[in-house]
Amino acid sequence: MLVKVLVYAYASEVFSSRKIAKKLHEEVAFRVLGADNFLAHRTIRDFRALHLNEFTELCTQVVRRPHAPAGRHGKSCAPADPRR
Repeated sequence: MLVKVLVYAYASEVFSSRKIAKKLHEEVAFRVLGADNFLAHRTIRDFRALHLNEFTELCTQVVRRPHAPAGRHGKSCAPADPRR
């Protein structure tokens, strides 16, 4: 469930855990994907940190699909590394 929420959030250019948690309360699409679960931003943050490598690989596979449209400017759905 959380993977669907994160993919949709990144596609909607929402990267902050706090903003994603807020969207789960406010927007219908996020509620549907989140199955009406209102997660705390810490839960989202911890999940993302724990599964960062797998999530990055998933996003890379989605972007590389030959028949899939290349999103905005061909960006990966994973957020930029904040250390750069």
